[in-house]
Amino acid sequence: MVYRPGVPETRFDLDLVNRIRAASATITPEILQTVHANNARRANACLQADGQNFEHLL
Repeated sequence: MVYRPGVPETRFDLDLVNRIRAASATITPEILQTVHANNARRANACLQADGQNFEHLL
């Protein structure tokens, strides 16, 4: 959540922040490794396709 001075926090804002924190606490190192590997694979496919459509290369 971006801090904006002068804007009061509501109960909804705090609930949303707490739910985001709880969800992010469930992210494991294995999930992050998978995300990193998939991003690298997609970036390489994009480079192979010279920035064009690359979904068929995945």
